[in-house]
Amino acid sequence: MSAESVIAEPNAAGRVQHQYALDNKGAYAKGHHSALTDLLDPVSRSRTLELFDGDLMGLSCLDVGAGGGGYAIWLTGQVGPTGRVAAVDLNPDPIPEHEGLTVYARDLRKYEAIPGGPFDFVHARLTLGHIPERQEILHWLLSDEILRPGGVALIEDWDASRTDMVLSAPTPEAKDLFDKFQATMGDKVFAGSGTDRTWARRAHGRMVAEGMVDVRTTITSESWRGGTAGALLCLSSLNQTRPKLLQFGLTETELQEVTRLMHDPQMVLAGHLLYSNSCRKPA
Repeated sequence: MSAESVIAEPNAAGRVQHQYALDNKGAYAKGHHSALTDLLDPVSRSRTLELFDGDLMGLSCLDVGAGGGGYAIWLTGQVGPTGRVAAVDLNPDPIPEHEGLTVYARDLRKYEAIPGGPFDFVHARLTLGHIPERQEILHWLLSDEILRPGGVALIEDWDASRTDMVLSAPTPEAKDLFDKFQATMGDKVFAGSGTDRTWARRAHGRMVAEGMVDVRTTITSESWRGGTAGALLCLSSLNQTRPKLLQFGLTETELQEVTRLMHDPQMVLAGHLLYSNSCRKPA
């Protein structure tokens, strides 16, 4: 799920309307999507195949908050010519045209109809955690309008609440600086845009409360060494939110040093925990 900037402004009803902190229209969007694909697509693909015993042929699928579209394009190959895949995102421009894939621009908070529903399979990754209306949107995604009876949903989000990510650093000062950067990014930039870094842990319970069955959660993570996809993802986030980081007290010198550290193989981070929450809707 993407938005153009970090903003919080009242809507017509007087409620604060948040938007996601990152920008998938900007200069760093392509690298951001590429890093996410390298880092998380293998996990999402594995969980998806597991849910369907390796056979998605002929299914109708929906990818919510599709980002760069890599996972949605992979789905088209799995469902084959008799299946169909729809992808939605607030800004779907980065998603390339691909046979078997239909793309729609959607703000999930408006609950607009998605052609082709209800679907056999609904997937959302790193999307609901960033939207304050996440519980209402999950309810909608599991409704008869979106997910057919007997259908399967896979909702994946990071638990990014870890305050000490550094496993190894070239110097104690490097660790302290990254801790400061991470705290500012999480507590100020993302929290200010409506992100809940602990939502991933509650999604399982929400699925149960929605009456879903076969609810299951797997949790995966790995270390992120400087220069690899995870560290480059941190760097992409830094570049996209630089004005806000400066506004919240980091200096340009500090940001330049964090940039250098994200390329340093001596800098090793504990990656965020990815909660892959799956469920089936009673037939």
